[in-house]
Amino acid sequence: MPLPEAQREITILHVDDEPAFLALTKAFLEREQEHFVVDTATSVEEALTRLDERSYNIIVSDFQMPGLDGLTLLQQVRERSSTIPFIVFTGKGREEVAIEALNRGANYYLQKGSDIASMYGTLIYAIEEVVSKHRALEALRESQARYKELADSLPQVVFEADERGTLTFVNRNAFDVFGYTEAEFENGLNALQMIVPEDQARATRNMQRVLKGASIGGIEYTALRKDGSTFPVSIHTSRILRDSKPVGLRGVLIDQTARKQVEDALVKRDELYRLLTEESPFGVAIIYPDGRYGYVNSTFVKLFGYTLEDIPTGRAWFTKAFPDDSAREAARSAWIADLKASQPGQFRPRSFAVTCKDGSQKMICFRSVTLSTGEQLVLYEDSTAQKRAETERAAILKELSAKNRELERFTYTVSHDLRSPLVTIEGFTDMLQKDLEQTNHKRVMSDLRYISTAAARMDELLSATLKLSRIGRMTNPLEDIPFGTLIQDAVAQTAGEIQASGAELTVADQFPTVHVDRLGVIELLVNLISNSIKYRGDRPDPKIELGHRMDSDGTVFFVKDNGIGIAKVEQEKVFEIFYQVDRRSEGTGAGLAIVRRIVEMHGGRIWIESELGNGCTVCFTLPVVGASKPLDLSARFIR
Repeated sequence: MPLPEAQREITILHVDDEPAFLALTKAFLEREQEHFVVDTATSVEEALTRLDERSYNIIVSDFQMPGLDGLTLLQQVRERSSTIPFIVFTGKGREEVAIEALNRGANYYLQKGSDIASMYGTLIYAIEEVVSKHRALEALRESQARYKELADSLPQVVFEADERGTLTFVNRNAFDVFGYTEAEFENGLNALQMIVPEDQARATRNMQRVLKGASIGGIEYTALRKDGSTFPVSIHTSRILRDSKPVGLRGVLIDQTARKQVEDALVKRDELYRLLTEESPFGVAIIYPDGRYGYVNSTFVKLFGYTLEDIPTGRAWFTKAFPDDSAREAARSAWIADLKASQPGQFRPRSFAVTCKDGSQKMICFRSVTLSTGEQLVLYEDSTAQKRAETERAAILKELSAKNRELERFTYTVSHDLRSPLVTIEGFTDMLQKDLEQTNHKRVMSDLRYISTAAARMDELLSATLKLSRIGRMTNPLEDIPFGTLIQDAVAQTAGEIQASGAELTVADQFPTVHVDRLGVIELLVNLISNSIKYRGDRPDPKIELGHRMDSDGTVFFVKDNGIGIAKVEQEKVFEIFYQVDRRSEGTGAGLAIVRRIVEMHGGRIWIESELGNGCTVCFTLPVVGASKPLDLSARFIR
């Protein structure tokens, strides 16, 4: 079992021209973090030699050294195609050096300080964070490589396609089976090109059904190679979801022409059947021409719970396995149709949901073949776990990727915005010390005001950050509630702001019922109404409208105003945490970030329709569960 991330050894190469500082750093890091192993080098040349001798998890290098400097070391490390994390740890901080270091591929730029504990605490944090992110990225790359390697090792054709059927991934076997080149694939191939024309309409319908959530694996088609030759296949597909929306298909294509022939088993077929089937991972049954079941293997009994005594005939099997009349008729009709169309030795795959003896249901792929004696040999493959595992794996990978991207953006933004008040506090603390020494009371009071203002700003930013993180863990129960009721509560909370601003509020007559977190959506509406008031500009007649409309995607709710508007180039940026169109305005800039998080937690989307100087409309979607109902407001127009 692998060690937890915090306990995994981290090997560090520290490069500095001061031996005493190297010794201090090594002693401090290895004492504070037992899983740190620090090697040292006093020059770039020595560091490159050490890199030739062994690998490290991270390099920590001084910038200014005799001879070659730290940026030269960074450049040479990157020219070796190395992705090893690199921290520039220098005593002289210059902005141009920091920019150059980051441009050349450094992960962090840290400045040495006189406070040893603080300096090394910051360094330890940077090492842990950078190595952790690097290892996570390496693990993701390895996972993707393993997925491709696994797909390439399969004898079947494995593929992925977008909503229009354009292939986005195929394994190596696909090129051998269909005869296309990798260059032709890169130029664009559609999955329907691999199906004969007479099957393409049916394939298109089935593709749309899968995208809508239907499970129709094991469908038979006639496949078409590049050279014009054809062959029968069965295709098992499932949809690919991104943000809970279907974006394509993933499937396996099985060539049905290469079936194993067992003509030499006729003489000893009973013995051979038992040798082959009792250890088979698939359920196996032999059915006589008159419909009687002659044999079922032990896997069949384990799979369904039915013994040969439970299902002596095909009629008994269909009654028990398909208790629903329509499902039973569909399965029986497919079975009869396959019997009429079958040729001896040809397997016919079908997939159905089967009811087991204990009442549970399993998705089973049936493969039946007519033997030369007239009997039916049927294989039963349980594909339930496989389909569930594929779906869960895809969902986990998608969620992991999204979380990593969100965490990266969030960390950068928060650290960037918190740095400004910290710099202010630090700068005026130094000035305060000097002014106290000079007993300049006026300047002391001014310094304190600046420090207090910066501290208050930091408190606002931290409070907004905490609030946003809590929204990411929705704990309030979801309930069906008329959207108009939510508007009533939001208007009640903002009535003072509305009246003080002189704005005219217009609300639609009717709103549908939504399935939402009541408090979260009220907060969303309060934020949007407050924003409309805040950015009304100098208009003598500010107006705010709350309504909804029907678009191609369904119901779209909106909050519209006639204020200063938002330029198109900023309409995506305003949803980022702490982003402010006007830095002189009040607040932290977290309001629309909170609004977006609330909408996304409900599976909705949000966007802005606006032009600078011509008002702004914030549009968003929420899960609608009921028809529109009249809104009972005491006054539809509020001044």
